[in-house]
Amino acid sequence: MERRHPPDSFSEEGAAQYIPRLVERAKTLVERGAGGDLPEAHHERAMKDIFEIYQLVRRLNDKGDATRRRLIKHSTRQDLLAMGLVLQQLSFVASRLRSELSRSSTLVFLTLFCDYEVDEREAQQSWWRIVRWLDQPWSSALDGCGEDGEGGEGPVTDTGTDTGTDTDTDAERTLRERCDVCEAAGKASRQSKLTWAALDDMALAYYRAALENMRIAVFRLSNMQPTPGPELGELLQDEMALGLASAADAELGQQVFRDLVLSFGMPRRDVRCRRTLLFERHTAHIAEVNHRDMLNRAHNAAMQMPSHVWINGVVELVQQAVCSSDFLGDTEPVEAPVEQQQQVETSDGFLPNQLFLVERSCVLLTGIAMLVAGDVDEARLGDAFGGYVELPFIQTRTMPPGTPRLALVDGEWIYYARAASGAVVVRERGAGLGALLRGATALLDDTRRKTTG
Repeated sequence: MERRHPPDSFSEEGAAQYIPRLVERAKTLVERGAGGDLPEAHHERAMKDIFEIYQLVRRLNDKGDATRRRLIKHSTRQDLLAMGLVLQQLSFVASRLRSELSRSSTLVFLTLFCDYEVDEREAQQSWWRIVRWLDQPWSSALDGCGEDGEGGEGPVTDTGTDTGTDTDTDAERTLRERCDVCEAAGKASRQSKLTWAALDDMALAYYRAALENMRIAVFRLSNMQPTPGPELGELLQDEMALGLASAADAELGQQVFRDLVLSFGMPRRDVRCRRTLLFERHTAHIAEVNHRDMLNRAHNAAMQMPSHVWINGVVELVQQAVCSSDFLGDTEPVEAPVEQQQQVETSDGFLPNQLFLVERSCVLLTGIAMLVAGDVDEARLGDAFGGYVELPFIQTRTMPPGTPRLALVDGEWIYYARAASGAVVVRERGAGLGALLRGATALLDDTRRKTTG
C-alpha cells in the first residue's frame, strides 16, 4: 500500500495543503456507500488515501517538527470523523467486507490522532480510562448517569482544560465526560506495541462516545421541555403498555427480550454493537462463557414472560440446568425464597432499584420490535426495530429524511424526525418508562399511518 507522495508534501506547508485534498477524496468515496454497501473498489481507493495520510504525518513526525500537531486541521479532523463513523456503521450493516470495513474504521481512528504528542505514561493512563469505560454496562444510558455509572470522574490526566463546575447541567456534564472518553482514546492510541484488537476497542469507544456527543449537542438545541410521566402504578395498567407487553410474549419476543436485557447489563466491550435484535453468534458465546449468572437471570426473566415482568417485575427463579444462549430451555423453574428474590434487585450489571427499569424498558422495546416487523424473518434477520429505534448498542442503516425515530440519548427518550435540510424536529422527550411509552405510542401511530396510506 506504499504510495509516492508529491515532492512538496514533505514540508509542513505542503502537507497542510495536500492532506485535506486526500481526506475529501476519500470521504466522497466512502459516503457513496452510506446507504448500505460500499463498492470494493471505492473502499480500496479510499483506504489507500487514508494510509497515505497516516504515512505522511508519521514521516513528518519522525523529522521532529515541533508544530506537527497542526498538520491535521480541525475541519479535516471533522471530515475524518464523519468518514470513520460511516465506515463503522457499514461494518455492522453491510452484507460483505464487514471485517475489512471495521479495520478501515480503526485505521481512520489512528489517522485522526497520528499527530498527537503523548508520552508513554500518559498514553497508558488514557488506556486504563478506556478500559474502565469498556468494562461498564450500557445500562447507564437509561438513567443518564456518568460514564462510570456514578456521575463520571472527569479527565484522567490534566490537559489544562476546564473540567467543569458544580453548576453544570446534566447534559453539559455528560457531554464533557464523552469528550474525555474521546480524548483518552486518542491519547491511548499513541502507545507503542498495541495489538489490533486493542486498537479496535479504542476505536469503538471513540466512535460511540463521539456519536453520543453529536446527539446530545443536537437535542440540546431543542426548545421542547421533558414531559413528566405518570406514577408507576398508573403506568403499569396503561392499555398501550399492556398491548406492547402482550406483543412481546411471542416466542421470538422472549428471545429478543432476553438479549436486550443482556445488552444493557453486559460490559460494553462484550456487547459492542450490532444491526439485529438478537445477539450474533460470537456475542452469544461470550455471554454464555463469561456472564453465565447474568445470562441465567435474563433467561429466567424471559421464561416468566415479558407481560408478567411488566406487571410484577422479575421473580428470581432457580433451575437445575444452565441455559444455552440459543434456546430458552424447557426445565421446570422453582420460585426462590423471598430473601433470595431480593438479590435480583442488586444483581451485577443492572440498576439497583425496585423499579426493574432495565427489564420493563426492554419489555416495551420488545413490543415495539414485534409490532413494527412485517414478519418473523424480518424481526429476526432485518434491521433492529426496522431502523426506527436508536440504542447505544444498535447500529442500523441510514433512514430517509423525515423518518420518525425514537432515540435513547443521555437518559432521555427522544422522539424526533430529521428533515432533508438537516433540521431536527423533536415531538416527545423525557426520562423513564413514561417517556418511552409516549415515544412508542407516537412511533407506532406514525408507522401505521404510513402503512395504511
